[in-house]
Amino acid sequence: MDHVSRRLSEAHEKNMDGHWYVSRLALDEIFNKITILKILQEEKFADHNDDPIFMVSSKPGLVNKIHSKAKATLAVLFHMGAEYLRYIIGFIHYGDSMGSDIDHHLPLTKNELLLCRFDINRADAFQSAQWHFIAPKIQLDVFTPNEFRQEVVLPIKLSRPELAVPEEGAFGFVTEIQIEPGHQAEPAYAGRVSCISLSTCDLCGCLRSLSDRPETVSSSYEEGSI
Repeated sequence: MDHVSRRLSEAHEKNMDGHWYVSRLALDEIFNKITILKILQEEKFADHNDDPIFMVSSKPGLVNKIHSKAKATLAVLFHMGAEYLRYIIGFIHYGDSMGSDIDHHLPLTKNELLLCRFDINRADAFQSAQWHFIAPKIQLDVFTPNEFRQEVVLPIKLSRPELAVPEEGAFGFVTEIQIEPGHQAEPAYAGRVSCISLSTCDLCGCLRSLSDRPETVSSSYEEGSI
């Protein structure tokens, strides 16, 4: 699966903080049904006799499950190493037991990883890696500021990185940013946002949150403040 590893590495995008993430669009493109089937054919997965759809002999059913419910989770495991791919079955079982897709439960706590039957000795590595594959959506049409927890990798880049120094005013700096396509809550936005004013801290730092589930997050702005 070297070609999948290469594509996943090439899909790394750096945000304004210098942290990397893989966009939703890239995950959809890389982990399509054909690629997932090839992964299942090359890797060893344990049979789960309590649910025939997870048996190795029933790969089409497992392919559909992963494609519709666990692409981001599969990407995290793939990033960690091929030996961890077999744990995807436990993750899907846990998501089903909670009544939703396992991807919707990311980020996972250590207790949740135990319920997924994951190797507890690698829990810290999973918890660290998962943030790179769950960059949130950004919403700009509301006027209640939201912050994000420190671990969230925001899909925000400089619109014109060649400009080393942003425009400066009396009360802060103005920087034009680019929101990653596929991470905009409003399709009408083209992705470029002008006249975002920053004070003494950077934009990504201004948008941190204490929310537990950064699935859809919001920010607001007006000329002169954020």
